Amino acid sequence: MNNNEFVNRVVTLKMRNGVYFKGILLGLGSKWALLKYIPVDFVTDGYVLINTNYISTFDMADDDIFTEKVIKLKQINVDLKYKFDLESPNQVLDILKENAVLIGIELKNHQKMYVGIIKIVREKSMKVHLISKACEWLKEETFLYNELRAIYFEGDYLYSLNLYIQSLQ
Repeated sequence: MNNNEFVNRVVTLKMRNGVYFKGILLGLGSKWALLKYIPVDFVTDGYVLINTNYISTFDMADDDIFTEKVIKLKQINVDLKYKFDLESPNQVLDILKENAVLIGIELKNHQKMYVGIIKIVREKSMKVHLISKACEWLKEETFLYNELRAIYFEGDYLYSLNLYIQSLQ
């Protein structure tokens, strides 16, 4: 099975640092893999863009096949309101910027996430206005594309923070 045969299937992606991502593979390009994220068992939680430079293997084990059967029974909506070109990091990030989507950025440490809104998209980097878990705006930080492991969006944690931000306005 080549990697494109995994599209619209539940897969587990193993990263070079040993971290695993499970989800419904919605698209695959040379720069990005897009998953409907499954953080645990049969729970879906938003989407995650994975930098393909850090993926070591695609796998569809028996556990993934079972998860896929349960997810189908739950009739999970995987439709995404954005149309991404997964070959183009700039286009993907421009769409998230234009829609002021609150994102979570993962670098080397799978346990640490930077949360914020993209302010500037450059050829090899992006500038993000960071926010604390208490919804206080922090500094703007630049992230190089080649250091990004994953970008999360529309998950429950980010949705909750966004609701609180909107309540302050």
